[in-house]
Amino acid sequence: MNTRTGRVVFLAIVAGACSALDGPARPLCSQTSTIVSATSEARPVFTWTPECRVDQILVTNVLAPSVGPVIGQVQWGIATLPVSNGIVAPVVYGQLAVGMETTHAPTSLNHLQQYEVLLGVHGILVGHAFFYIP
Repeated sequence: MNTRTGRVVFLAIVAGACSALDGPARPLCSQTSTIVSATSEARPVFTWTPECRVDQILVTNVLAPSVGPVIGQVQWGIATLPVSNGIVAPVVYGQLAVGMETTHAPTSLNHLQQYEVLLGVHGILVGHAFFYIP
């Protein structure tokens, strides 16, 4: 293989690797099969199964039932950049994942407060989980 051909092959390999920074392409998450979990710590870690992609993550505080059926205040939000295909788990609260942009800057999570993490794909809720900061 000559040097020029070698460079073209190398660039093709690098381009392919950059388009899937987290390994092989995974499908988008669906409403019927995504199970979400979150750790209960100051900087929770969010995971979900099966191994699939989401393009939006939103964390809100949970209000008391007496307030009624309203969503709490957004504590942190991220969404995919136009060139990204979404991200896979795990995601740490407040850390911007590759291919994502911040839509709501992270706030400090309060002790003795319950929160909810919501995962979305193309504007559709595909999974959520409640977590508590002891």
